[in-house]
Amino acid sequence: MTLAIFDVDRTLLDGMSGALFAQYLWRERFLTWYGRWTIIKTMAGYRLGLLDDSAIVIAGVTCYQGYSSDDVAQMAKLAVTKLMVPRIYIEARKAIDFHLSAGRMVMLASGSSIFVVNALADFLGVQIAVGTSGKIDANGICLGEPKLPLCYQEGKLQLVQNAANKHDLKISDAYLYSDNFEDLALFKKVKHATAVNPSIKLESTAKTMNLKIEHWNQPCDPSYRVTGTSWPIKS
Repeated sequence: MTLAIFDVDRTLLDGMSGALFAQYLWRERFLTWYGRWTIIKTMAGYRLGLLDDSAIVIAGVTCYQGYSSDDVAQMAKLAVTKLMVPRIYIEARKAIDFHLSAGRMVMLASGSSIFVVNALADFLGVQIAVGTSGKIDANGICLGEPKLPLCYQEGKLQLVQNAANKHDLKISDAYLYSDNFEDLALFKKVKHATAVNPSIKLESTAKTMNLKIEHWNQPCDPSYRVTGTSWPIKS
């Protein structure tokens, strides 16, 4: 069976799923003061150039420290329904449905919290979800510590490979859709690669590698105004 891998942020949907989840938690007053401080501190450090992209990934799985994993999963489901579903691109949904109808396994792979990726996968009927996880204690309480590797750069490749191995799938035969230059390691491994809504850096690299380039920009909700935002990631 063949695998099709979809990045989430700016590929599957308009915007950053981790930031949208944090926005939902903040707006609904689910964040503790620790969670709010984690987000403020991380964003300030990132914008000042004191922290790199990995700090954003870590903040996304540590801001809900103290909640049970069941509660976080439910909050992620609500955030996906209310904030992310309207942003999903029609082109992305068609591509996923195409691969599913062709009998392929579909994987969502994102640096965002695995709770968010799981909720998106459930909504889309996707079989495999890969994301960044946090440590959970024996009572199911989120500890506010990231579980390594992060689903980012080489760590993302490792987690995707591990998930593919569990389903006896080969990355070398896979399809990949992503906007992010940070997924270059994945682009080099798969057989069929498409740069979707690529960053300037990825678009240049995609042309050099002779990769397919597509632009997806039609949201499933026609009333939603596409922003094309890359917040909070700068690159």
